[in-house]
Amino acid sequence: MKLYHHPMSTYSRKVRLALIEKGVPFERVLIDLVKGEQKKPEYLALNPNGKVPTLVDGGFAIFESTAICEYIEEKHPSPSILPGDAQARARARMWNQYADTQIAPPFSKIFDELFFKKPGTGDMAKVEAGKQGVQEQIRILDKHLAGKQYLAGDAFTLADIAMIPWFGYMPMLQMEPDPVCRNFAAWWERIQGRKSFEESIQ
Repeated sequence: MKLYHHPMSTYSRKVRLALIEKGVPFERVLIDLVKGEQKKPEYLALNPNGKVPTLVDGGFAIFESTAICEYIEEKHPSPSILPGDAQARARARMWNQYADTQIAPPFSKIFDELFFKKPGTGDMAKVEAGKQGVQEQIRILDKHLAGKQYLAGDAFTLADIAMIPWFGYMPMLQMEPDPVCRNFAAWWERIQGRKSFEESIQ
């Protein structure tokens, strides 16, 4: 398998996490987003959206991070990143989607102002609003994690994988979770202790 990716892409890291957790060998193929390699015809032939990641398995190319993760799960079912029980499986998928719809937006608001505008021109009020939005989501997750090891229950799943790339940016953004969110802090400590956490950064 070849993974066309970029180290700083949250969705690329999501797929790297899934592959590493499942022990699936893969080749990393760097797509330089600054140089616009994602818009070259040969890459657009694999992914017409011109985004990363894209996974190529033999002659089969697939994009969109969740679709890639589910493909990996179906082709390499053990160890599983989706529970066997229908309700737990639905819960894992729910939190995976939640990462896209609720966790990504406040982080993206911060990134837009700090990294996608000329230095010193970002709107710091929007940055602060984004940080407040992140903290609000941490409080929601903290409440959900009460009595749980991981987001979908006692097992590490796609739900956790989807969250890691976003919260992994907290140190760079000089952010720390609200200290009262002890359930979140304990979950994040478990996450950082997993082998895949460090191995998926690049």
